[in-house]
Amino acid sequence: MATVDEEARIKILDVSGEEIESAVIKALNSATDIAALESEIDSKLNKDDNYFLTPTQITGYDNDADMIQALINLGSTTGKVIFPRNGVYSINKTIMIPKGIDIDFNNCTFTFVNGTYVNSFGILVGTEDGSTWTGRSRMDFVKLSKLEAINNTTISNFKCMGVGCGSDIVGLSTANFYQSIKYTNNYIDYAHVDELHVSNHKGTLYAVEKPSNGDEVWFNNCHILTTSPNLNFIKVSASQGCRIQGVLNGNIYLYRCSASTISNCHIEKGGITIEDTTASVRDNFIWKTTIEPIHIKDSEGGSGHYKGRNCSVENNTFILKYENSNYSTDVADILLTNFAGRLHLHNNMREVEPVGGSYLCAYSSGISVKKIVGSSNYTFLVNSNDMDISNELRIYDKIYNILQDNGSTGYNILKAVGSEVPNIAYKTTDVGKSYYYCAAIILDTTKKIGLVNPDVVKNVTTVADKSVKINIGKEYIGLDATIRIYKGNHSGLYNQYVDIPCVNSIALVDNGYSVNGFVWKTRTESNVDTLNQAYGYYKIGNNTVVYGTGTPTTGTWKKGDRIINAITDSSSTVSEWICVANTSNNLGEWKSISINE
Repeated sequence: MATVDEEARIKILDVSGEEIESAVIKALNSATDIAALESEIDSKLNKDDNYFLTPTQITGYDNDADMIQALINLGSTTGKVIFPRNGVYSINKTIMIPKGIDIDFNNCTFTFVNGTYVNSFGILVGTEDGSTWTGRSRMDFVKLSKLEAINNTTISNFKCMGVGCGSDIVGLSTANFYQSIKYTNNYIDYAHVDELHVSNHKGTLYAVEKPSNGDEVWFNNCHILTTSPNLNFIKVSASQGCRIQGVLNGNIYLYRCSASTISNCHIEKGGITIEDTTASVRDNFIWKTTIEPIHIKDSEGGSGHYKGRNCSVENNTFILKYENSNYSTDVADILLTNFAGRLHLHNNMREVEPVGGSYLCAYSSGISVKKIVGSSNYTFLVNSNDMDISNELRIYDKIYNILQDNGSTGYNILKAVGSEVPNIAYKTTDVGKSYYYCAAIILDTTKKIGLVNPDVVKNVTTVADKSVKINIGKEYIGLDATIRIYKGNHSGLYNQYVDIPCVNSIALVDNGYSVNGFVWKTRTESNVDTLNQAYGYYKIGNNTVVYGTGTPTTGTWKKGDRIINAITDSSSTVSEWICVANTSNNLGEWKSISINE
């Protein structure tokens, strides 16, 4: 004889009430016919809780769509509908779902076939046409859960679901639709989607589109298959407090939204576009392809209410997949187009993903930002864990320091190089060649401020099946700086260079085309560049203040620039040098300030 333990008894009590509990216990202790048990439970549920409706209560229909519609209509008076688990239905007309109802589809499958549909929608929720709502009320909320929808029609632009009211859509799986969820162009609050799975998304429209105003809008744990012909996934416009979280793959677009967040997404194919929007983009994992993974822009430079909105991009990892690309063309991590606001950057990394095995260290670097204003463009190397870009300028709000290496070898920026990175092929035409590397730290390319020692040179012979590992000297790990790496076939004669923003970089990967996706550039074969030795610097407006050892010998300097004497021995008589006039040779005219002044 079967018995019911206390845990099971409590669960039954919680779900069904004491009367059902009593019937279940009795049945479990005496009945051998499970069907009889189910019948008794169903009897109690249908008697005492008539809002728990099932299709077995609807008779006289030989058409699945008509039967389902009748069931939903009945449920609209009671508030809730529960479908039998794993039911399969063929649908040939639009299913109309009224406001104020809770439907548990219970893992049923709706297969839409050719028939009669309102404006090519398979399901309409709180709307009669998919374009306008039926009115607004705080009691109009709809909850829909656990439905698989398949489009087997030949109807052009056939859409799964049109929504015209606040809703909570949980566990929706769609296949072969031109749109999965399309909200009407109305002020819809509380638009929630959780666990949406989209496959074979067709056409060019976004799978999920909310085109108009609304508060408390969020999309959580949504997935679009990368094999879909269209990866335009989620587009939200004019919403406040929008939250997109835990999305897997696809393009995400925010347009004219406020106080919005895109976070914890894993995007192997696709990217993020932010237009006329105040947003935080954080804690995302994004593959780099042939386009910038994040695009932030203002429409025509921004205007009126939408001009000058600020954005924050934090704790994102931009992944280089060397098995998918050799990264022979420079592609920035973030693109700014006519962006008039302020962009805050914090702790973003570009990283090479291991191929065919684990790496002993992360091959990481800082990121780059490309800014387009009209016909002009700039590229910023983000060589700091924290940086702000406003309008067309990088905002300098900290001192950038260089650690001085006083060892016998001097400035050991490169610890070692070697053909050590497995499963990343080296540039075919350059396999078997001997290369020499030298490195400098560049704080300012215009004024040529930095550190370099041309005597610290590393050599490697390339092999076909491994890329070159470039190890950074431990004294320079964690230093906010740009490292310029020189490369050539002879020591002291370098015909290539690349600038890398090294933010906590331990090692880098050179595959012959690029280093961590930063493309090698050609230069006239010669030794390393001459630099003005510096210990650090900062910006005041358009002028530069340098901690150095004397007046400059190279670079472009202007009136108002200062060099503070970093030599601290007792023989020093000069405290600083000030550029008092511009000169034709760009070095400026300098005046020394005595320590005693």
